[in-house]
Amino acid sequence: MARPSDLRLAQFCIGVLLLVILRSLSEVFRLYYLHGDALGIGQVTAFVAGALFAAVALAATILCYFASLYRVAMTITATSLLLLFVYKVVVLG
Repeated sequence: MARPSDLRLAQFCIGVLLLVILRSLSEVFRLYYLHGDALGIGQVTAFVAGALFAAVALAATILCYFASLYRVAMTITATSLLLLFVYKVVVLG
């Protein structure tokens, strides 16, 4: 089986970051469903901050993709996923 091209992997990375943003923002709706009107801004701030970080990483990845810097786009995605995982462990527990 042939290895996927760097172009295809960069496209995959863009899709992964989009899913990360959707997952982070959907957590806010899950918390609202559980807590209702008692949901405070402090409970959702960490998820919105993570989604904002992922959105910035997505913008950088897309810029690199259109500049044909596919390996840089993959590196940005891998680094941002690692940093988001560390952020989750440190902030969310």
